[in-house]
Amino acid sequence: MFEHEKIDIGYDDLVAETSNNGRLYITPDGNYPSVTTVLSIIKEEFIQAWRARVGEEVANKVSRVAANRGTLVHAIIEDYLNNKDTSEYLPHIQQSFVNIKPILDEHISKIYGLEVPLYSKHLGLAGRCDCIGVYDGVPSIIDFKTSKRVKKAEDISNYFAQMTAYAIMWEERTGMPIVNTVIIMDVDNEMPIVFKEHRDNWTDLLLKTIKEYKKRKLFRWQFCKSLILNNSFFKKSALFPLLLYKNIVSYMYKLINEEKKMTLENDIKSGLIEVSHGKDAFDYIISAQDGEVVVTKYLDEKEWNEHFQCEFTKTEEIGRSSDPAFLSYVYQAMQDDGIIGTIYTSSSMDYATDCGFENNGDARDIWDRAVDIYLTREFNERNYA
Repeated sequence: MFEHEKIDIGYDDLVAETSNNGRLYITPDGNYPSVTTVLSIIKEEFIQAWRARVGEEVANKVSRVAANRGTLVHAIIEDYLNNKDTSEYLPHIQQSFVNIKPILDEHISKIYGLEVPLYSKHLGLAGRCDCIGVYDGVPSIIDFKTSKRVKKAEDISNYFAQMTAYAIMWEERTGMPIVNTVIIMDVDNEMPIVFKEHRDNWTDLLLKTIKEYKKRKLFRWQFCKSLILNNSFFKKSALFPLLLYKNIVSYMYKLINEEKKMTLENDIKSGLIEVSHGKDAFDYIISAQDGEVVVTKYLDEKEWNEHFQCEFTKTEEIGRSSDPAFLSYVYQAMQDDGIIGTIYTSSSMDYATDCGFENNGDARDIWDRAVDIYLTREFNERNYA
C-alpha cells in the first residue's frame, strides 16, 4: 500500500482546451499553453523528418498506437499507486505494468499527488504532472514514459525540460521546492530505464524554448495581421476601420478559423497585436529612437492632439538606454507594476536602421537581452539556477 499525503495547490483541477495549435489551460491567473505544446518545438525537425520518411499514413498510425498505449500504461500505474485493482487491463498493458512495478514498489514511498494540474504565472506554462512524491527518500517530480526503443539521456532533453517546468510550477503553487526529477521509461522487449536529473540542469533549455515559442507565435500573428491589413479588398471595405480596434477578434475569427480564436484573443490581451491606440489596448510600448531602446507607459489620462484633431492617451517615458543591463531593471519595474502581459513592441524595433542603429534589428536584440538578464537574475534569486 502506498502512503498518500495530499498537498494543497489552491484549486481542484484545471480545464484544458485542445486545438490544432496545441493545448491551452484555463487557470485562475490566465490562459497558458501546455508545457508539452511549447517544448514540442525541441524535437520538431526530427518529427517532421520522420513523418516525411515513413509517410503521413504510417506516421499517423504509429503515433495513434503509441498515444493509446501511453494513456493506458499511465492509467494502470495511476490505479496501482492509488492502491486500486489493476487486473482488468489488457495483457499487453499488464506486461508494461509488470516491468515497471518493481521500481514503483522499491523506490516510491510517499505520494503527494497523481495527475497533478499545475501552472506557473512566472513561466507562462501549465500542465499535468504524472506523479509527485518521495523517490529514494527524496521529494521528486516523477514521470512515466513508454518507448519502442532504448533511449539515451541525449535523446530526451525535452522530457528533462518538462520535468523542470513541473518542478517550478509545483514550487510556485505550494512553496515546496523540489529539485529531483525522475523519468521511468518502459521499453518494448527491454528492461525499463530510469533517468534521474537535477531540475536546475535544464532551466536554461526550458527558458530558451519558451522564448523561441513566443517569438514564433508573435511572428505567426504578425503575418496574419499584415496579410489582412495589406489586402486591397479589406482596405476598400467599409469594415476596414474595425480592424484597428478590439473587435478585430471577432472579425479575424471569421477569416482564420474557430480553433485559433482563443489564441488570437490571448495575443491581443497580451499586446502581441496592436488593436487600438492607448490605454484600452496596452499599457507599455517598446520602441527604438536615436540609437536607444525606449520604454513608454500609457497613462489613464487623455489629451487633445491638434494635428490629428482627436484625443490621444497621455504617455510617460520611463526609461531609455542602449544598455541591456539597465533595461533589465526597467523590465523588472514593469513586472512589478503587475501588467507585464500588456506590452506592445513597436514595429520600429524591426526597422532599427531608421531609428539610429547601425544594423536592422539591433534594438530588438538589446531588448531581448534585457529580458534574458532579468529572467536569469530572478531565477538566481529564487534558487532556480
